[in-house]
Amino acid sequence: MRQTKIIHRKDQENPDMTSTYAESSHNANIKTQWSRDEVSMKIIDFESRKGKLSQREFAMDVGVPRTTLQNWLNRMDNIDEAPAIVAFFESPAGVKFLHTLIQALHFEFTKVGCASIRNICNFLKLTRLSSFVAASYGTHQKISNQMDTQIGRFGDMEQARLSLLMPKKRISLCEDETFHPQVCLVAIEPNSKYIILEKYAKDRSGATWNQAVRGALGNLPVKVIQSTSDEGKGLIHHVTKGLNGHHSPDLFHVMYGI
Repeated sequence: MRQTKIIHRKDQENPDMTSTYAESSHNANIKTQWSRDEVSMKIIDFESRKGKLSQREFAMDVGVPRTTLQNWLNRMDNIDEAPAIVAFFESPAGVKFLHTLIQALHFEFTKVGCASIRNICNFLKLTRLSSFVAASYGTHQKISNQMDTQIGRFGDMEQARLSLLMPKKRISLCEDETFHPQVCLVAIEPNSKYIILEKYAKDRSGATWNQAVRGALGNLPVKVIQSTSDEGKGLIHHVTKGLNGHHSPDLFHVMYGI
């Protein structure tokens, strides 16, 4: 108890002592996330000043923990590639190239094409680029999901922009329901192959179809005069009553009926 009072009294004599210690302890526990661009720039900066500053002096000068700097340097030394290759891919230009390459791989192979995320991971391993960029499924799943979101936003923006320039048209729709495992309503304009609707729904009733298609068409200056689909009661009701259009059965269901 006596010792506690003495410490308390010393704190009053030097109020900054406790606060400074607390701040130092707090700052030591903060983990800064450094981008690849920042890391490559600081490593190049260190290499250019290696003869003038020690690791400790350089770390203090640029505000990087010395252990972090050492980890960056050790990682580069342990990359099993030719020094020229390491120097390029660990440079700002190399990092920029890797960013562009990863985005292009995901867009062209998994969005435009039919490859999978695992194909991207295997490609990076086979080309040995996994020495410089992460090749795990989880990492590229996040990248893929972010790209899906951005593509969706771009599509919404373009539809809103182009609808203002579009002349009035009468169109047909090809409509169907898919299940994986939720009900997903799909409608495509067959002439342009433009996907008008692709949306999960609670059911496939005529009322649900009406609401989904009206929302998808939005302010597009189009009039749906016909729809081709299977002969589900909900779809037929949606076309004939909701859209006031003509319903045509698809070829499969005509042949199936025969």
